[in-house]
Amino acid sequence: MSTDFFANIDRIISEATAAINDQRTRPAKKPIYVNVVFHKDLGYPAEQEFEKTHLALAKKHIENISGREVIVNVIRDAKMRNFNYQSDNDVEYGLRKHYGRNKNPDQAHHSGKPKIEKTLFVTPEHLSFSEPGRTDPGHEYGITSYNNARGAAHTLGLLLGATRADGEITYNGWWNDTFMKYNNESPLRGNDLNYSDANKQNIRTYLAKFD
Repeated sequence: MSTDFFANIDRIISEATAAINDQRTRPAKKPIYVNVVFHKDLGYPAEQEFEKTHLALAKKHIENISGREVIVNVIRDAKMRNFNYQSDNDVEYGLRKHYGRNKNPDQAHHSGKPKIEKTLFVTPEHLSFSEPGRTDPGHEYGITSYNNARGAAHTLGLLLGATRADGEITYNGWWNDTFMKYNNESPLRGNDLNYSDANKQNIRTYLAKFD
């Protein structure tokens, strides 16, 4: 065999070794901390179902998209669960005030505030029939209902930089909304339990600023 062949083999091995070493020395990506507060009227079976289905689905997708661990912290403090979401026009603002007023220092899950921390409040009923959740992109506090299949992923998506504008309608014999799609016709469509490619990139772009 020619010397060029062996030179190419050496080059490939050298590049692969360098890539592996670079991956090992690169700092791990910061995890995403998600505080979950269930409204007091939700019973434990409904809370457990939400954790195992809607929340687990959102966690899986966000971890796959971001390459980060999603650490869920369920807060069961009675004062936190008592937020009167029905009487507050600006739910996110009210939730932030309620959380700040009632959280206990021992609710922190590690020393110092994490750089990526979001709080999701879960209600016992739909906020509306077409709206999966409420918050603004990139904010810290959001709200959804336990019985909306897209609610957890929709609201956490908004909190992590995804947008409704980049949601998509897909077709598999019927029209379906991806996680972030939301308009007045949404109740007539099914659910495509995925983020659009554009929103996957939105989430990665948002999270990149924390590295």
